[in-house]
Amino acid sequence: ARAAEEAKAAEEAAWRAEQEARAAEAAEAVRAEEEEAAAAATELAEAEAALLLQGAARGVQARNEATRRRAQKARDDAERRMKSAKARLAAQQAAIAAGRTAGRATTDARSAPATDP
Repeated sequence: ARAAEEAKAAEEAAWRAEQEARAAEAAEAVRAEEEEAAAAATELAEAEAALLLQGAARGVQARNEATRRRAQKARDDAERRMKSAKARLAAQQAAIAAGRTAGRATTDARSAPATDP
């Protein structure tokens, strides 16, 4: 009877050892999965950060492009205003010159000796 009890105790000890080994294997598998999940989360965070940086860079590029377009429009507008001002100045100078010519003609006509036909 004693031998049967010892055999049964040894069998239970073997069963417990097997269960503990299985539990250790399961715990190791869980740890490995957690490490893989952490690595995947890190990779995802890095990819998201890269996308955010890329988006920010595109935003800066878009703002720079918008600024460049506004600056070009301002230059074009200033050039148009300058051409218009030059044209007005030329017209005023022509009017002044025509006025002087007309004034001289009037003065010359007044100072010319009168002639009888």
